[in-house]
Order: sequence, then structure tokens, then C-alpha cells
Amino acid sequence: MRRQSRKLTMPTMCPTEPQDKPYDLRQKLRALDAEFEREMRARGFDPAQAENVALPTELSRLYAERELIREKLEEASGRQSERENSTNDRSRQDSEST
Repeated sequence: MRRQSRKLTMPTMCPTEPQDKPYDLRQKLRALDAEFEREMRARGFDPAQAENVALPTELSRLYAERELIREKLEEASGRQSERENSTNDRSRQDSEST
């Protein structure tokens, strides 16, 4: 009788997991900001005008991606501060009860 071999596989991680970390989001945002600014200048725009002018397709895609990353960063930072607040609240409650 033949033995079946077992294939060992590494568990796969969700591709969005690293993006949920504030550090990773900040890095991605910095890279997008630099690319957006470079592309704006290459097309003759001042990056400060981004919200006031109609942007070409590629620039509008970069702008939208930057905004999405900013929202995720705010959300991730909010979750982190909520965790810190709940930890501080528990510490305060423990010290008050003693």
C-alpha cells in the first residue's frame, strides 16, 4: 500500500494586513505624495492646486489613492488610540480599586 505524501504549505497572510499598520500606511502615503508631486510638476501644475483644478486621469488616480490611504491611516490611528485609551482606563480603574 502506498503512502500519501503530505504537502506542507505556509499559511498565507491576507494581502491587506500590512496596510492596516500605521507605519506601513505612512510609508505608502509618503511614496504616493512624492510621486503625485513629481507628476504634477512634470505636467506644469503646482501641487498646491490639486484640489482646485481638473486633473488628468493619471493624476486623479494618484490623488484618489492618496486620499484613500489617508483615510485608512486616520482609521488605523483611531483604533490605536482607542486601544491606548482603554488600556489607560483599565490601569486607572485598577489603581483606584486598590
